[in-house]
Amino acid sequence: MRYRDTGDYQDLGVPVDDGLVFFSIILGLTMGVAFIYFGLRVKRYWMVIWGVGLVLAGLSYFVMRMLGYF
Repeated sequence: MRYRDTGDYQDLGVPVDDGLVFFSIILGLTMGVAFIYFGLRVKRYWMVIWGVGLVLAGLSYFVMRMLGYF
């Protein structure tokens, strides 16, 4: 065996808390709106599609969080 297995698998640490999840939702929405704006401004429609995807993903996370799934 190349590496020693010295990990403590009973104490894995603190999981991701709600503040980090909420921050990632807000960051995704902000980046999505920015991609849509700049994609329309410079006529790069892949940026618009990417931005719409980010906004939809952020909104779905936000709705799921408000419904209590997270």
